[in-house]
Amino acid sequence: MNFDDIQAAWNQEGNENIQLPNALSDLKGKNSPVKKIRSTMRTELIFQLFGMIVVGFSPQMLGLHSNFQLAFYMTYGFLVIISIYYMIRFYFFYNRLYNYTLNSKDSLYSLYYDIKVNIEMYRSFNYALIPILVIMTFLYLVAKIPLASLMDQSHLLTLGVIILAISTIIVYGFLEFGIRLSYGRYLKEIGSVLDQLKE
Repeated sequence: MNFDDIQAAWNQEGNENIQLPNALSDLKGKNSPVKKIRSTMRTELIFQLFGMIVVGFSPQMLGLHSNFQLAFYMTYGFLVIISIYYMIRFYFFYNRLYNYTLNSKDSLYSLYYDIKVNIEMYRSFNYALIPILVIMTFLYLVAKIPLASLMDQSHLLTLGVIILAISTIIVYGFLEFGIRLSYGRYLKEIGSVLDQLKE
């Protein structure tokens, strides 16, 4: 069978039996996953900026001794630098969400994997904040605990390990719950449409 025979057989089949899944139209509506993700990202940006401002003023609010403020603000500077980098990346992703047409399988795959990559970047951003959280918490505790009890380094090391463990568990728990709640269900919705397109 040559190419012309294949093309003629293809044309005889017709296109009337090709039907797009109904869920594909749901991806373009008012409650589309893309619009919900964008809305979630806007809300998170507002909370992150508010949180960074609150953390910046926390030494004054909590009465951190001036001897520890330099170390605190150096750590805060790292927090700001890391946050700016990731916020810029999320801003580009946020704007890229406008460009998806959601009318082809390739566009849906591209959107699906772009969301997955940005979820992983969001995870790495939050995990990068764990050492900063540990240092800031450690500074507050060292400033509040009497100096005589800190002279024993075994207590200091134990305190550091406890702070690290608690910070990691809290960040991991909130992060995974937040991702599942904010982005995971929309990613699953797009994934189910992709599964329907495979059939």
